[in-house]
Amino acid sequence: NQFVKTANIIVELKGGRDVRIRIYGGRDSTQQTLESLKRLASSIKKSPGKPTTTPLNWLVRQLSHRTAFPINVLVDALRLMGYRAGLFKGSLVTNASETAVIGTAEKIAAVYRDLRNSNVSPQAKRIISLYVAATGVTTKEAIKKLADEKLVNVVEGRVTAGMDYENAFKKLSETLQKGG
Repeated sequence: NQFVKTANIIVELKGGRDVRIRIYGGRDSTQQTLESLKRLASSIKKSPGKPTTTPLNWLVRQLSHRTAFPINVLVDALRLMGYRAGLFKGSLVTNASETAVIGTAEKIAAVYRDLRNSNVSPQAKRIISLYVAATGVTTKEAIKKLADEKLVNVVEGRVTAGMDYENAFKKLSETLQKGG
């Protein structure tokens, strides 16, 4: 693991707000430093409620659970939690804080890790992940609650979606608004 050897920061204030930065060191360390500086600049520029852009490759590296999950589930979970969220050119654009995004992604990754060897359909995994991300309950509790709401079906140990994903998302949103 190499460290950045030197950083030369030149601030130009002539007619603008340009900041030029030169970083010398190994390729990986300079790239990591550059990404950190971009995130810092983004957080400084961010005003409350204003969307920020987070590169997906950076987000994935922040997760302690290295379990793959569909990134659209993260977008839907953030929307379910009341944030604006979308994908644009390999980045997540949202008004959620970085902490909220990482926490939500961690919960989703944990669900996919818990269910990786289970007899659960892909759509059911998505629905369960949304519920866990929005409520913070365990995967097992989520399956029970979602089965009670008929959002998933549990038959002989197999868990499947109780309806198509769009309708399940709407019903889940209504259920959560009621305090379920």
